[in-house]
Amino acid sequence: MNTKGYLAAAASGIALLGCATMVEKELPCNSAVCFVEVTVSSCSAISALPNPVHIGQGTHNIQWNLQGTGWSFTDDGIWIKNNSGKLTNPMRLTPTKFQWTDNNNDPPGTAYHYGIKVTNAGQTCTKDPDIMND
Repeated sequence: MNTKGYLAAAASGIALLGCATMVEKELPCNSAVCFVEVTVSSCSAISALPNPVHIGQGTHNIQWNLQGTGWSFTDDGIWIKNNSGKLTNPMRLTPTKFQWTDNNNDPPGTAYHYGIKVTNAGQTCTKDPDIMND
């Protein structure tokens, strides 16, 4: 391989490495209802996706949908830890659906920490994901 070939191979490798390390920011949800999927298989295996859930400016409902045999949200199944009053109207819609209204006029990047509380056969478990107002 000649010098040009070595340079081209090195440049290609560097370019691919740069692409592999780039992280795209998740776009905020601007729908009337923004969804979070909560999956539970045990107290040590609770996930919420997306995490954080990015919410656009304006008023949006955030609805958490629970997946997991036998699991349900408690009456306070989603609670906001640092609520400044922007998140309102918490409602357990069904045993597997919970909703809050996000009245987002925050500066981009404002984070709200929330908790998930689920129960199954008398066992109650929690998880602590985030909401990011963008």
